[in-house]
Amino acid sequence: YYFKDTSGFKRFVLQFISLGIALFFFITFYNAFRTVEVWTIFKYIRKTFLISFIIVSIYSILEIAILKFGLRFLTQTLYLFDYFPFTESWLDYKNYRISSVTFEPPALATYLFTIAPWMLSYILTHKNLLKYLPAILVFIFTFFSGSRAGIFIIVIQYFLFFIALINFSVWQKYVVKAFLFILVAGGILVLLNGKTITNYILEKATSFALDDEDHTYSNRSRLGIVYANFQVFKHNPISGVGLGQQVFEAEDFYPAWAVKGNYEFEDKYLNPKVKSFPPGYNLYVRLLAESGSIGFLLFLMLIGVALFLCIKPILEKDGQALLYMICLISIVGMLLNWLKMDTFRVFTFWFTLAFLIMLTKHKTLVYRK
Repeated sequence: YYFKDTSGFKRFVLQFISLGIALFFFITFYNAFRTVEVWTIFKYIRKTFLISFIIVSIYSILEIAILKFGLRFLTQTLYLFDYFPFTESWLDYKNYRISSVTFEPPALATYLFTIAPWMLSYILTHKNLLKYLPAILVFIFTFFSGSRAGIFIIVIQYFLFFIALINFSVWQKYVVKAFLFILVAGGILVLLNGKTITNYILEKATSFALDDEDHTYSNRSRLGIVYANFQVFKHNPISGVGLGQQVFEAEDFYPAWAVKGNYEFEDKYLNPKVKSFPPGYNLYVRLLAESGSIGFLLFLMLIGVALFLCIKPILEKDGQALLYMICLISIVGMLLNWLKMDTFRVFTFWFTLAFLIMLTKHKTLVYRK
């Protein structure tokens, strides 16, 4: 097979290397974690995420002030971030969405639901009112990013966090406080601008339709590619077509409603001059297409074991339940994220899996501030 001047063998080798990189990070994380006590690892990781979040927050607040409140005199202050390595400041005056130090709003949302469990943990380990600030800012920045998937994943993660707290009498007070806060804050927002909020919710809820004016091309591309990959699976249901090979087979199954009049297919996905391959947009369907039922079931077994290792200690009110909650919320976030992307190079998943394995091996340790 040849597609975009790339052979099936070359594609297989490249995808095998990509998978190897993910496994390399998992082994590296595991070897690094096994030499340190788990609560020490937890504090180091959380502090690192917090430092990065402070930088992201400063940029995001400036971005919101400029884009949403018209305080354009802060623009030059924002451009100071150009002096940071790997950071290029820009403002989205077209859609008025924030992306902070990342290259696009969805990338910011991915970062935010990656750190969300760790920021939520401050609520349980600290006593002053500032402990709520990281979790609140994560939610606010996700909202202003405008990422549909990001908002959905963050809501699920926060919901899981408070559901887990209900299992512990010592933490139930936080659930009551959170419920009261949401009730009061929600009531105030509805009174101040109820129509805008209602329209926003309806807009996001209906933005996945094929005829949505703002997302019609991206929705058609995503659903069309997922549909084509599923057709590849249906023709190869047992063992699939092989690692990296679904792009060659899927070309024959792209539906007309996705391709016709869609510049994304014309300019990128089916354009031989553009060497990058079409994204699969869904890891689960891609796994079905490439590895068939066998590979997909093996992956589900891995996920099932990981979730079981997280949930069981929480239900048993284990002394390290907080750490298991962080792992659970992180893994669920990654699983939901894989509904819209198709790569194993989601290093947070492998990093969390390594931490979960070490945590399971050190059940007798207790928390020490």
